[in-house]
Amino acid sequence: MICYFSATGNSKHVAELIADSLGDRAVSVEGLDPRIGLSDGEMFGIVTPVYCWELPLPTQEFLESVTFDRDPSYTFLIVTYGTVTGCCSEQAGRILRKKGVPLDASYSVRMPDTWTPMFDLSDREAMDR
Repeated sequence: MICYFSATGNSKHVAELIADSLGDRAVSVEGLDPRIGLSDGEMFGIVTPVYCWELPLPTQEFLESVTFDRDPSYTFLIVTYGTVTGCCSEQAGRILRKKGVPLDASYSVRMPDTWTPMFDLSDREAMDR
């Protein structure tokens, strides 16, 4: 199972691509029951943007409340970011370790930065860099 939080659509897009390539499903964490039922050998992934160098609050709250009926076979985090990946991997790892679930891997995918107070998204030339 791949869970994602996405405000702009970047993380949802990445989650769906990964899920399709793995023959899995991508599900938004918003409104999702945090009691996750996994099949034998099923992996668990989280895809989320970076907010101010950290996990967004919806992702953090989901990870803090999630429970599994069995341990995931492999647990990974993918962060989408515009400038820096921040400390999301460490933060997610710390939350999951408290539940006895190791974070096996962490990846990052650079996307166009969408923090509009600092980046002018109407400047096509700047976005292409």
